[in-house]
Amino acid sequence: MSKLRFTVLSALALGALSACVQTANELPSRAHTDRVMSHGFDWASGVGGIEFVMSVQNVGGTTAVCGTQYQSGVSTAGLSAKVMADYTLMMNGQRMIEGLSFFKRVNSSEALETSAANCRDTGIPWSDAFLTAPADLGGSKRFY
Repeated sequence: MSKLRFTVLSALALGALSACVQTANELPSRAHTDRVMSHGFDWASGVGGIEFVMSVQNVGGTTAVCGTQYQSGVSTAGLSAKVMADYTLMMNGQRMIEGLSFFKRVNSSEALETSAANCRDTGIPWSDAFLTAPADLGGSKRFY
């Protein structure tokens, strides 16, 4: 087998294997509980945008961020992923999570709160203060 062919096959096998493995901070999908927050982003064109719902949850004593997203309008899914990746959630002056592109995509705005959400463990110990702390959702200053 040629070296190039072996390299290509190895890369394909590793890619397929990585698709089956969860990242270290990925959690199973779960319902929105604890603190639920809704946000949105309108496209600069004025046609559609992204709506998302996220929750900050106590999962075994650590803090998880869970979310669902719905895209409307004419933008591409790739652009939505870039926009969501630009967001950072801060609470009590602490960076909870950077990048929200892991949020589960749903088919309607009505499904945002009722669908199981994709979740990530932040590695931050849970505090009941997160239930009422101001949430600062920062993002890129780019225009989409």
